[in-house]
Amino acid sequence: LMPSRYEPCGLVQMEGMRFGTIPIVAPTGGLADTVQDMRTGLVMEHELDGDGIVGEDVDMIVRNMERATALYQSTPSLRQIQAEAMAAAKRFSWAASARQYVQHFYDIGAATA
Repeated sequence: LMPSRYEPCGLVQMEGMRFGTIPIVAPTGGLADTVQDMRTGLVMEHELDGDGIVGEDVDMIVRNMERATALYQSTPSLRQIQAEAMAAAKRFSWAASARQYVQHFYDIGAATA
């Protein structure tokens, strides 16, 4: 469960996804960039209130915990999301990032093969 208000990168959910753990995240920063609702995890409706936890935030977290419980009880859906999360996590590797970085230089003509 990652109800972050601010998350510049989001390494924790990527590590969890790598092992088939379904993240429940707020739609912010790296969490929003890496988790797709009901495909690779569960994305809550909004970020937490910036002034502290309010009743609306608690209700949202409870709703999403209930979604997770329902998902856990639906084995085929759970397995599908776990498989997609694990596949997505492979795309978030240092090797994949390095390939994209090098490709960028080829694309702008700064390097030759």
